[in-house]
Amino acid sequence: MTTAPEVSPVAPPTPATAWPAAPGAAVEVRGLTHAYGARPVLDGLDLTVRAGEVTALLGPSGCGKTTLLRVVAGFLRPDAGTVTLDGAELTRGRRVVPTAGRGIGYVPQEGALFPHVDVAGNLAFGLPRSGWRGRARGHRDRVAELLELVGLAPELASRHPHELSGGQQQRVALARALAPRPRVVLLDEPFSSLDTDSRRETSAATIAALRAAGTTAVLVTHDPDEAMALADRVAVLHAGKVAQEGPPQEVYHRPVDAVVARALGEANVLAGRLVRPEEVSFTRDPQGDAVVVSTTFHGHDHVCVVRLDDGTSVTARATGTDLPAAGERVRLDVGAP
Repeated sequence: MTTAPEVSPVAPPTPATAWPAAPGAAVEVRGLTHAYGARPVLDGLDLTVRAGEVTALLGPSGCGKTTLLRVVAGFLRPDAGTVTLDGAELTRGRRVVPTAGRGIGYVPQEGALFPHVDVAGNLAFGLPRSGWRGRARGHRDRVAELLELVGLAPELASRHPHELSGGQQQRVALARALAPRPRVVLLDEPFSSLDTDSRRETSAATIAALRAAGTTAVLVTHDPDEAMALADRVAVLHAGKVAQEGPPQEVYHRPVDAVVARALGEANVLAGRLVRPEEVSFTRDPQGDAVVVSTTFHGHDHVCVVRLDDGTSVTARATGTDLPAAGERVRLDVGAP
């Protein structure tokens, strides 16, 4: 029988404590295991998040990305394993440091702003409450600083969430997470509900804000393009473990197996060699060794599927307008990886 995730007893959320900036922050996850009832989600997972970098967790739905994030945040107690931050143990098996005591910021998928409070109030919620009246001026200054950090106009401070676009709401959610200067910020697919243009602008503003703040971050995504464009390092999750972790270029061009190769996008795995579609070219040739099966237009290029005479299917990316049509024979060439 499936059981509901066990959550930290801190609910409703408690205003965060002010943490000094800690540029040396790094998260170490070792042997993390968690199951929902009889269904294992994390299986002895190991991961290192380097200080000052953005690490993307990439993988399909159900691979454990959000579960891992919730364990690091303290929302969920794992069955086994440890989580440390700056060498300080946050989690050892079922014993955990409460969420409010971790110095970790969290941005959920939908932002989770307080609808009845204006932007300034949402941002101020993350600031210390002790000596509130004496700190009011400092809080106003910090709110203005945060709006500038995430690229929002000062006049938005008096607006309520429903008066903002989806992209603006996500920027406010990030600013609120950054308000107490957390050691790490966790972002759970924060751009998935945005349209294409807003997604591009908001993701760029988010990464710029994290870089400016010098904050270590973990970004959950199922979009390989997003992971490679935004992160310093990419960790591909599969079967409850990190299948491979490293710089995007390394994971893309030198995946450890076919699972990782396909997680980063289209891939042809031929006789043990990975060949990306952009490395494959073809030309019309009535005596060629392949036939075009389909061509799909993607705006910036075409995705073409061709079938070799031995039955092997190969995907290629091509530009231009005069491309072979389905049924035409072609000659394939594979460039250097």
